[in-house]
Amino acid sequence: MMGSYDKYFSGMNISSAKANLMYDIKNHVIYGTELSDLIDVLEKNGILEEKIFTREPRSKWSDEYARFLATGFASGYFSREYLYYCAEVAEYLFQKKKRSKMLIACGIAGLVVIVLIIAFCQ
Repeated sequence: MMGSYDKYFSGMNISSAKANLMYDIKNHVIYGTELSDLIDVLEKNGILEEKIFTREPRSKWSDEYARFLATGFASGYFSREYLYYCAEVAEYLFQKKKRSKMLIACGIAGLVVIVLIIAFCQ
């Protein structure tokens, strides 16, 4: 997908482009097929770097950990596997926040219903 490639890598130095891409992965701006297509183009253009990294268990995934991963490109972590791993962490955190917001909304709605029932029963 050249559109995503151009968005991140045209007219920018490679380090800034990687930083912008990692920021967008962390913030769940680019994911799924769009990210997969971009990774294929990065591989064809020789931009990916192979370096072994350590995966943390899901129980340690947090916003702080996602920020840490997003800065990994500066240390040479910019492989296909690393980008997919960063996207997996970002997706997990995105879904976790979404569930939390839904639970809060349901809790508030439940409280409103209880207050209305109490108000109308008196």
